[in-house]
Amino acid sequence: MRSGLAGIVDYGMAMSARDGEIVTGDRCVVRAHPGGVILAVIDGLGHGGDAAAAADIAAQVVQTHPGLDIVDIVNACHARLRSSRGVVMTLVSITPGARILTAVGVGNVQGMIVRRNDSADQPARDFILLRGGVVGHLLPPLRPSVMQVTPGDLFVLATDGVSIEFMTEARFGQPPEGIAERILARHAVHTDDALVLVARYIGE
Repeated sequence: MRSGLAGIVDYGMAMSARDGEIVTGDRCVVRAHPGGVILAVIDGLGHGGDAAAAADIAAQVVQTHPGLDIVDIVNACHARLRSSRGVVMTLVSITPGARILTAVGVGNVQGMIVRRNDSADQPARDFILLRGGVVGHLLPPLRPSVMQVTPGDLFVLATDGVSIEFMTEARFGQPPEGIAERILARHAVHTDDALVLVARYIGE
């Protein structure tokens, strides 16, 4: 899937269900709001219908309140998910006017920022700090990471159905949907649901 949001990001997503499953418990949200755009990747614990139901609740919270502070969004998800099996999730909020990225992760949805550098064989990367826990059951103290971003920077988020070896990928010149599809094809483990979200920051 490919799309763009108000000239802020161009993004693509690829996903697959665990072998033998019809539904997937992984979700992503990309939503613009007056202050910028929010990216979220959500992984319902386990797999199957219960995981999908938990992920849907969290995705709905993000869709409904995209302009909230990201810690407040996670707290809202936590409150709504108490009677579910819970989720792990990573959120990235981009404020284009200030070129600021704010990120928070609970659990093991991995995230990295690949910095634009047209002359580098291996562009610099920053990694989103993750804190252990489960949204809906055990929420750790949340300390968002704040970073500067520049047009051309690429954000890659992936659930744990994707091997962390995806972070060693070297080719990021394709459109985002091509990058997401290649990462999924090369690094999905097939014993779990898998989702990759790739977004390139365009600017204001």
